[in-house]
Amino acid sequence: MIAIGVLAILIISAAGLWTGIHNIAPRTSLSDLVSLGGPVDKNDVLAARIQHDERINILLMARGGAGSDNPDFTDTMLILSIRPRSGESALVSLPRFLLVDIPATPGRDVPGRLYSAFALGAKPDNPNLRSSWKTATGPGDLAAATVAEVTHLPIDYWIAIDVRGFRTIVDVMDGIDLTVPATLDDPSYPVDETERRIHIHFNPGRQRMDGERALQYARSRLSSSEADRSARQELVMVGILEKLRALKPGTRLLSLLGALQDRLLTNLRPNEMRQLFDAQRQLRLSEIHRVTVDSTNFVDERPIPGGGEVELPRDGNFAALQHYLAFALPDRQLLAAQVPVSISDGNDDYHLPGNQTPAQVEVDLLHRLGWNVSLGPSRASLRLARTRLRVGDITPVVNTGQWMAAYFADPAVSDASLARAVEITLGSDFTRRIFPTGAGSAVIRGSGPLS
Repeated sequence: MIAIGVLAILIISAAGLWTGIHNIAPRTSLSDLVSLGGPVDKNDVLAARIQHDERINILLMARGGAGSDNPDFTDTMLILSIRPRSGESALVSLPRFLLVDIPATPGRDVPGRLYSAFALGAKPDNPNLRSSWKTATGPGDLAAATVAEVTHLPIDYWIAIDVRGFRTIVDVMDGIDLTVPATLDDPSYPVDETERRIHIHFNPGRQRMDGERALQYARSRLSSSEADRSARQELVMVGILEKLRALKPGTRLLSLLGALQDRLLTNLRPNEMRQLFDAQRQLRLSEIHRVTVDSTNFVDERPIPGGGEVELPRDGNFAALQHYLAFALPDRQLLAAQVPVSISDGNDDYHLPGNQTPAQVEVDLLHRLGWNVSLGPSRASLRLARTRLRVGDITPVVNTGQWMAAYFADPAVSDASLARAVEITLGSDFTRRIFPTGAGSAVIRGSGPLS
């Protein structure tokens, strides 16, 4: 009788584990659970990619969840791009109001803000929805397909979590440690769907945050710009990754699975989770490249009829963003050389808001990837038609120059007088393509589900 009782408890526990995992990771099969405790199959696709240090892209999404006005709008959309063996990584924050084409229906795409893609896939009863999205993982699959179309990065895996699930994960890890760079003061932070508001305040400096506190820091939007909010979300995500290093795979697993029911959804299988969990331990998080896509670089903010705004690609077709993201994980040995690179404006043929110039934008973008870049003296009066790269003749400088030549799509010219530096002067061939003139005059007049 004791043996039967123990067996019954084991069966119930196993059934609970299976149900919990399958609700969170619907692609899970029974064979996945059986093989979870054993060695990784050498023929496993992800294992082979990790072994060959191939780039892996993971889309991380946070949504409001039950109780919010728009429970399936993903207010946070981050791409974590890694090379597992070399430890290179980049975290790219995409603007939620980015106007994109969502491949939701057969035969045509639906125009909408990026954060609505997951919500469109969360309505399987919609007769116009493609059958490929009417699955348990459909919402995330549609959001991933949309992001892949915008960025030209293949999205290998995705994870979507709601507000309460986020709090749970942070609390299970006993909080996260963040260095707040600047004071954040929000006198009207929305507590819940009742529209009750509270005053939250964060002083600069290193501090431990529990789930609620980390959520407040990441979500606050009334006290700063969307770009600042994205930067805070990136900081919180890095804090979570740092804490995962010390977390053992089996820690509080059953209680965590129970708490995350209907709050977490992913296309990952358990064995893939395990491999990525092990791979993230190799990441050099102190050197992670954090990139925020916003109106200071790739997009313009435009008003829409009836109020509100959308963000459009400054070049009209996302080509500039796609090109940059393709270069977002430069070789660590190249970066280690820290060759000085100066970038100057060589023409005035461009459109940028305010007093921004192409050289200033590119210095910021390349600095975020770890390059030793600085702003050179303006040479706009030269009105260069073609970008000019001058490169010293020492090997590390030559290697850096080759990378810059590929990035700027112009050949480098060796110049022994530069010795240990690279000098780039931007021509209109680059600025007209990335920051086209007249780009700021358009206003959104079209219709469609812009929500």
